[in-house]
Amino acid sequence: MLFAGQWLDSESGLAYNRFRYYDPETGNYLCLDPIGLLGGNNPYQYTLNSYDWIDPLGLVGNPATATHITYRGFDVKTGKSYIGYASKQGYYISNAQKVLDYRYNSSFERFGGKHPEILYKGYGQEGKDIARGLEQRYFEQAGGLGNTANKQNPVGLNNKRRDIYLEAADKHLKNNGRICGKK
Repeated sequence: MLFAGQWLDSESGLAYNRFRYYDPETGNYLCLDPIGLLGGNNPYQYTLNSYDWIDPLGLVGNPATATHITYRGFDVKTGKSYIGYASKQGYYISNAQKVLDYRYNSSFERFGGKHPEILYKGYGQEGKDIARGLEQRYFEQAGGLGNTANKQNPVGLNNKRRDIYLEAADKHLKNNGRICGKK
């Protein structure tokens, strides 16, 4: 049985699904998932539940399978720092710059052509929680709305996950360091 997004190779009887070959008879890929166990407990599986979850090209975003970053750049228009968050589907911990390139389409004119500094990189939902919380904490440390190029509070008071984000960031800072300039 083939699923959406798979093309049958009539010579081999295998299905090609973007980057790997899939065996319709066994219901598994022939090689390991490039991200290993980060994609699930079975690195040969098609999806978590192929009858419930449909993603023809395999491109739907999910915080659990994305790399998340917090970054800081100098906004040339305002002359102030900008604190941001970005994410990209996939595992890019060893090269988080790809997430930033994706966010800005590799054009950093806003920052005078310079790449913003990546302050944190993480993977999955936990990585997102920490990255969003750190975005808020670094924003506060930089002086908030009046002293940054940010046009709004990154994690506002009405954000349903605000407490989760801030708790994750505070725990990360306690265990892994501190915000620059704070004890």
